[in-house]
Amino acid sequence: MAQFNRYITDEDGNKHVVRSKEYWARRSEWIEQNTMKDVDRIDRWLQHGYNGIMQDIERDIEQFLIRNKTVADINKPVSVKEYLTTMDDLFKQLNNLNKSNQNPQVKKRLEKQLKSMIDLQNKRFKRTRLEVLHKQIEGKVLQHGVKMHNTTYKGLQDVFLNTYDRKQFEIQRGVGYGYQYTTPNFDTIDKAILYPWAKDGLMFSDRIWNYVDKEATNFTKAIRRTIASDIITMGKHPKTVAKNLVGFGHPDLSPSTLRYNSTRLLYTEASHVMAEAEAEVSMEWGITYYFYLATFDDRTSEICGELDGQRFEYKNRQAGTNFPPMHPNCRSTTYDDIKNNLYDKRGARDLTGKGIDYVPYDVTYKQWKKWQQTGKKPWEDSKQKKPTINSLVDRLKKEVPQIKNINLDGVPVDVAERNIEQFIKLDKMFHHDIHTIGTNATGCSIAWVERFRGQRPAIMELNKKYFKSKKALVKSHSYSDDMFERWHVHVSNGSEDIATITHEFAHAITSSHLDKFGFMDVGFWKEIRSAKNSYSRSLTALDKKLRVTKKLTHDEWKKEKGALMLSEYAKKNVDEFFAEAFCNGMLSDNPTPAGLKVVEIAKRYFGKGI
Repeated sequence: MAQFNRYITDEDGNKHVVRSKEYWARRSEWIEQNTMKDVDRIDRWLQHGYNGIMQDIERDIEQFLIRNKTVADINKPVSVKEYLTTMDDLFKQLNNLNKSNQNPQVKKRLEKQLKSMIDLQNKRFKRTRLEVLHKQIEGKVLQHGVKMHNTTYKGLQDVFLNTYDRKQFEIQRGVGYGYQYTTPNFDTIDKAILYPWAKDGLMFSDRIWNYVDKEATNFTKAIRRTIASDIITMGKHPKTVAKNLVGFGHPDLSPSTLRYNSTRLLYTEASHVMAEAEAEVSMEWGITYYFYLATFDDRTSEICGELDGQRFEYKNRQAGTNFPPMHPNCRSTTYDDIKNNLYDKRGARDLTGKGIDYVPYDVTYKQWKKWQQTGKKPWEDSKQKKPTINSLVDRLKKEVPQIKNINLDGVPVDVAERNIEQFIKLDKMFHHDIHTIGTNATGCSIAWVERFRGQRPAIMELNKKYFKSKKALVKSHSYSDDMFERWHVHVSNGSEDIATITHEFAHAITSSHLDKFGFMDVGFWKEIRSAKNSYSRSLTALDKKLRVTKKLTHDEWKKEKGALMLSEYAKKNVDEFFAEAFCNGMLSDNPTPAGLKVVEIAKRYFGKGI
């Protein structure tokens, strides 16, 4: 982008980057491209709903064609009782939809449909089978029309808000300063969405109801033709004919226009709302003029090609005349005519009192959005020096002088930082005998502590296979609610990646094997063994309540055992019981009784008094 920029110096001698027309044009294209990705997602959801309603209509048409194979059959009258039986479920669905909808436009259209269905009963009843099918299709298409209206309306609100955000971001990043703005209220958004901007004066909801009405009529006419041609003349199976009519067989044979029209309407209305949101931001910044920007390819319309590059005033903008969209499916956009004085904070007269602040040119949209939401400036945090493996090693040696050798080969910075912080935290709380920390690529254990000939100085080894990423560490400590599959002890969410270092630190505090060398207080292990026995007895008693005395249901047993049990691994021996309970007591937001007891014992024997 450097070739698009030049520089000016303001009255205070500060140098500013002045963006060229090409720069602003490219940023407008970025806004349009990202907003249209949001619209694509809405369109996919609408098409999914359309396919669902067409499957229902396909079944109705197939059953109708099976029962009515001649022109005479489809023109046979139906009784009031038959009509009521056929329409009962549909009437209830539409009535419930009417009660649950608050939008006046939707309620008005639903009430019109319900009234037409009721009026058929109140008059001298004379309706044919084809006319009843027409009402069935009309009602089901209307259900999709209601969902289409609500989804489009909500989607257009999101388009306005997202475009507004992206436009603010691009201007603030482009001129080098900005402010935390208030999200536009819904009156402003509705004005952009509901204003009948097209030359025919129709709102988007009016178009949806028109599409719904035409859809049922198109199907009725097609069925009448199909009876004569495909069923009678060619002898096609009703299932094949029905599939072709709804477009699931040969789309070219389907009379349905709703899918195409709904997509065209969504993209055209989104183009209008997007352009209005951008205009709203530009005028808030005091920008007066815009340039028309057409997308040039083999689909570019002649009118958009002629307007490309022309300059207009925002207050005189008119969609369809000098402002997008100029026509259905219009892909044109606009970009601002930014004057030099806007690059100086004093040139933003309309922004007085809004907390104007510096915005760096290389800020990302994600960082800028966080500033808007929280008031914190991530770009200032990102300027702070990021840790490296060497700096983390130096920190550990400084905080824990007894550590003489450290090798974190193969451990990424984020994993090393989290685990070193936890090690330092534990070192401040407990005495231990670790003097070396290293990595190893062998073995199936996640990590381990080893001592030579039972001596006090110990080495902590970290397995590269698991310490290669935070994801691998978290996965290695996966926790299960299944009592028979719980191999890892429960820790709080977000602590899984430091559970292993905490478990191994417990082994670094002491080991039951040290008692034979006279390096430890035998009283400590006596208490730990007592805690282990108490833990085992409590689990046995709980199992007895389930299987023998039947005092607990299975769900009650599962709940109580979940609050008591550490892990299957804790059953291995007294050392692993101590390490698992220590890990649970130190890291769980809801530790087990065994976890609380073991941490209390460890603090009495090996705590540093903190």
